[in-house]
Amino acid sequence: MRFFMSRFVVCGALLLAMSCGEHPAGPAAPFTVLTYNVNYTCPPSSKTRDAIIHADADVVCLQETTRDWFDFLVAGLADQYPHHVMFDHNDAGGLAVFTKRPLIETQKLPPAAPGGWFPACLLVADTPAGRVQILSVHLRPMISDSFSPVAGFFTTPAVRRHEVEVFSTKLKPGMPTLVLGDFNDQENGKCVKFFKEQGYVDTLTLFDPKTATCHHVIAGINIGTRLDHILYSSKLRPLAARVVREGESDHDAVWAKFDLAVH
Repeated sequence: MRFFMSRFVVCGALLLAMSCGEHPAGPAAPFTVLTYNVNYTCPPSSKTRDAIIHADADVVCLQETTRDWFDFLVAGLADQYPHHVMFDHNDAGGLAVFTKRPLIETQKLPPAAPGGWFPACLLVADTPAGRVQILSVHLRPMISDSFSPVAGFFTTPAVRRHEVEVFSTKLKPGMPTLVLGDFNDQENGKCVKFFKEQGYVDTLTLFDPKTATCHHVIAGINIGTRLDHILYSSKLRPLAARVVREGESDHDAVWAKFDLAVH
């Protein structure tokens, strides 16, 4: 009799939970992210907006987002991305985030003095895999204090390293974490090396080790570099990554897919 009563109680509890819309949580699903410098000197562009739409990432982190860019994208992405936030900081320093699910936490990190020009933003996003911590950066370009690109090539690597050292102190240990954005530095740069020393891996190098993410025309020649990165911590497992060759920015977007690592 006790056996049948116990089964009755358990079944009743399950039926009550289902009637209230409470179902047992399913397994974590993969999630996708996109980082994209939209170029503040470009007017808001439907081609750039459509590149974001077609990539269809769960979390979109943008750099060089002006107020005009943000308003344009909010209007064009409202159905796909109901959650969004912008961090103003002059034209080139603006950051924005668009997500399909609510943002749990958002924080603007001020430029890292001395030498840093732009802020970063720190997020905790709700993804199909659970909560993921994301640091979105736009690091110092290769331009000196006197606005010389030649001198800046030699003087700014140490600045970028200092920036990521400062920003990384805000990361919460133990969380699945991504560091992404416009690093203004390639895979062998000092700032990327800093995160590699902490155990992070550059996703794009695993799946697309050659495609440029930034393009400049010099003397009629298209010069491509890899300045945009998505780095992941050991608590995440990469499933795919690619450069999105759409839009009208001088940067291409970088897209990546992850799930939780099994240890």
